[in-house]
Amino acid sequence: VWSKLYPKRGLGKKPLQHSMGCQASLEPSQAELKEASKGTFDAHLHLFDWFARTEGVAELVKAMKAANVTRAAITGTSVKKTFEPQEPERPFDAIASYGAMYYNTAIDGMLIEELSKVERSDQKRFLPLCCGFNLVDQDSADLLQKRSMHFRGLGEILLRDADVTNLLKETVAYCDHPAVNSLIEAATKQGLPVVLKSNATSMSAKSYLKGDYVYLEEFESMLKRHHKTKFLWVGGGLFDRGQWDGYSEVLDRLLGEHRILHISITPDAVHGSSHKLQLALLAKLACKYPKQVMIGTTVMGHFIKPVSHHYHDYATDVKYLQEFVDKLPNDVAQRVRFDNAAEFYGYKPSSEVVQDAGVPEIDPGLFPHQSRGFHSKRARNAGAGHLLCSGYGSASCGHGTTRDQCLHDHTTKEWKVIDTHLHLMDFLQKTSGTSAALQAMENCHVERAIMFGMPCCKKWHHYEEKPLYYQDDNGDCYVYSFADQMIADMWLALPDAFRPQFAPAISAFNPTDMNAVVHVERMYNKYPKMWRAIGEVMCRHDDLTTLLQELETPVVNHPALKRIYQFAVDKGLPVLCHHNSDGVGRDGHDSYSYVGEVEEVLKEFPKLHFVWVHAGISRRVGKETHHDLIDGLLDKYPNLNIDISWVVWETVICEEKPQEDGKISLEPKDAWVKMIQKHSTRVTIGSDQVGQFWGNGPENPDKNLLAPEIVKYWKLFNKLTKDAAENVAYNNAFKWYFKDWDVPRTKGTGNGKEPWAYAQIPHAIPCERLNAANGEFEITGYC
Repeated sequence: VWSKLYPKRGLGKKPLQHSMGCQASLEPSQAELKEASKGTFDAHLHLFDWFARTEGVAELVKAMKAANVTRAAITGTSVKKTFEPQEPERPFDAIASYGAMYYNTAIDGMLIEELSKVERSDQKRFLPLCCGFNLVDQDSADLLQKRSMHFRGLGEILLRDADVTNLLKETVAYCDHPAVNSLIEAATKQGLPVVLKSNATSMSAKSYLKGDYVYLEEFESMLKRHHKTKFLWVGGGLFDRGQWDGYSEVLDRLLGEHRILHISITPDAVHGSSHKLQLALLAKLACKYPKQVMIGTTVMGHFIKPVSHHYHDYATDVKYLQEFVDKLPNDVAQRVRFDNAAEFYGYKPSSEVVQDAGVPEIDPGLFPHQSRGFHSKRARNAGAGHLLCSGYGSASCGHGTTRDQCLHDHTTKEWKVIDTHLHLMDFLQKTSGTSAALQAMENCHVERAIMFGMPCCKKWHHYEEKPLYYQDDNGDCYVYSFADQMIADMWLALPDAFRPQFAPAISAFNPTDMNAVVHVERMYNKYPKMWRAIGEVMCRHDDLTTLLQELETPVVNHPALKRIYQFAVDKGLPVLCHHNSDGVGRDGHDSYSYVGEVEEVLKEFPKLHFVWVHAGISRRVGKETHHDLIDGLLDKYPNLNIDISWVVWETVICEEKPQEDGKISLEPKDAWVKMIQKHSTRVTIGSDQVGQFWGNGPENPDKNLLAPEIVKYWKLFNKLTKDAAENVAYNNAFKWYFKDWDVPRTKGTGNGKEPWAYAQIPHAIPCERLNAANGEFEITGYC
């Protein structure tokens, strides 16, 4: 089929007859190209979605005609999403579920087969690109040589595409990977341009990464290595997460130093979730480098009927791009709209070449600041921006502010609190220590805390910079079972006076391992009077789950966890579980994809004390009516309890309200206050602080990172009745984790009434304080 549709170019061979019986070549004449240049050239159009589905090329042609798109570089989708058996429905997007991705090497054949279904006149609209390669397979270069005669370019290949490539359970393909280099070399020998999507930086929003576009070095190395290859960088490396201060200057430098580099402006960049640069800055780049900027759509497979309200139809995608281009100077607009893409893929220019002599003045008023995508600014800050100052903290009300500032911002009323979600260890299994935690707790009236470790450890890959957080790069995470012993050692190193303030929990096991209960039993039997809970059990946890080395998605109703639930019932231990209520990006849907999995557990284990951590909310999971879901579930299941921590406060509980001084304040919504008042014996609060409790740099070493994650809830307590507020702040947690606890002391009394004694052990775990400004740790002692 390939040979019939797209005969080998440039070798003087007679075109082969394609499947519709026509002898003529699909190469347009100059007259046809000139006529086509009156429309738009889509520099990268995806015929298939992540599940290799499509509405079909006939529907696509209709959409293109309606939008006046006369030419398109058309590609498949290089990776395919797995539809896992435990998913209640087929996800609408790659990131809407946790199913793994795999390289789809059949996609190029599927693309050509689809193109053969339309008339020759419509086939002329398309320049097919090949992308069906395993990017970490050295043999992919040989495969390209065998099929390159039928395609006009290599792409779109996915390298650093965090949300998608994190789901690949293979080695990460990065710009300087040997197999990627071989593939690009093969493309260059065949005269093919390369279209790639690769993020300029990680999804992390930590302050030590601000302005450090961590993947640029390898990207530039690729450009220098392949200096004879034409590259189209889809979206210019922008995506909907991360930090982008000063990025327009970065793009300016790259385009100036590497004339082989081209970038595409996408609908997300001018209107949607990747809108990280002001449109006036993008327009300036287009004018300064008029031969290196083009436009391309992001619609995948569904052109007339989008699969979700989060997605546009093809006409809307093109509309956003054309609106942007129409505001450019006429000669620049023509090149960006059509000519640059045409030349990139091998057509002769239809217009005069624009010289790079000067940059026309751009009127900023033509480019208003538009919406940045699916979530509000408040929700995005809750999901990522909170890390800018605190380094490791949770969704801070004051971004790592001191306790005194929080008191000023919130109220003079102070509350006694138990923190039911405190991680002593981070994702590198580092901690600033129990002493630092106790001092921070005292400073904000936290009298006790649930003492979690961290069940997952971030892997440091040899081709990455050393990460400090699981989102810092595409490296995967793995279960670190020694974390439970480290928690035990830190607790056993405490003197009698401080032991009752921490209730340790077992968490460091693989939730998909049927033998995980054996680990729980071993740890419990080793210290039977010490452990007070099981958790935080990490199940469906958007970014973290996608980075796990396991192919199997951890789910709350997994058979392996059911064995642990029974053990917890037998021993009277609460279980705290992180399990998203829904898939990422489904906030506009009425239904919840994963609530049924939680309900299954609640029905099967009616005596289990189950704590749903974060109330089922995550960074990109949360509906405006989530309180109704929680209200109904608490009414229905007496064994369900809720932990309010992490981003749930900023994402769904609160709303922005202007104050008299002109500032914006986060205030709890009445609906949430009413629901919590109703179920005040079933709700607790937690900080979700991770490993670090004081300071994030030498300029402010006394900044209490825990305080803002606790004091922010005082606004909620002040809107509840006194009894309800005390329940949520303290009494519930005390009843669940501390009441009737015979805390093992360092020495027994010898009177037979207190037989349990765990000797105080030497301090052995290093206390390492993070300087969030430079990402360095300093050992301050041992715990």
